[in-house]
Amino acid sequence: MKLTTTQKVLLYLHKHGPSGCHAVGDVIDNRRGRMVSASGGGDYAAQMLLGRMRSKGYVRVCNADGSSLWELTSAGLELAQEIKA
Repeated sequence: MKLTTTQKVLLYLHKHGPSGCHAVGDVIDNRRGRMVSASGGGDYAAQMLLGRMRSKGYVRVCNADGSSLWELTSAGLELAQEIKA
């Protein structure tokens, strides 16, 4: 079964806990390769994906030491557990 990008992120956050955009971007692959920004401004594609996932209620931002970290909500946790099964 081929996982969608959203499913990959849900499973990653389920396994690793709260993570920054750059760490999430490192695990996401697309047709052009890793989704890493060349400008040093962070991982824009991962930020956009996480923003869409937040709109759906799967993730939320938790601030830790001045950095934004993303974690699963209860809905995201349920979905991740369904994907694993």
